Amino acid sequence: MRTTHGTKKMTDAQMNTILMDENLTLSCIHKIRKQCIEQMDSVSEIVFDFSKVQQFDTSALSLMLVFIRQAKKQQLKSLRFAGVNSDMKKMLEMYGVSEFITPHFVTN
Repeated sequence: MRTTHGTKKMTDAQMNTILMDENLTLSCIHKIRKQCIEQMDSVSEIVFDFSKVQQFDTSALSLMLVFIRQAKKQQLKSLRFAGVNSDMKKMLEMYGVSEFITPHFVTN
């Protein structure tokens, strides 16, 4: 497994972990989305690690849904979200999207 930061290009491996940026807000989400989608093209399994995320808004939830949609489109074997903090989980519930996203959580 290879771990990379959300803004670095991955080049190999079947399974990759992308460490998401500390800031997942509207001001930077488009750049992060583009880079992550590009990285998804070269893998069959992927984990997005949200453990370093400190600032987020609803754009982060939208990003997760985009990743799920892209994984289905590309027929990835596995898409997982790790390190999702309790505040983000509360927001998922509040916006009614937890049923679509929580099945992709890494369970410890």
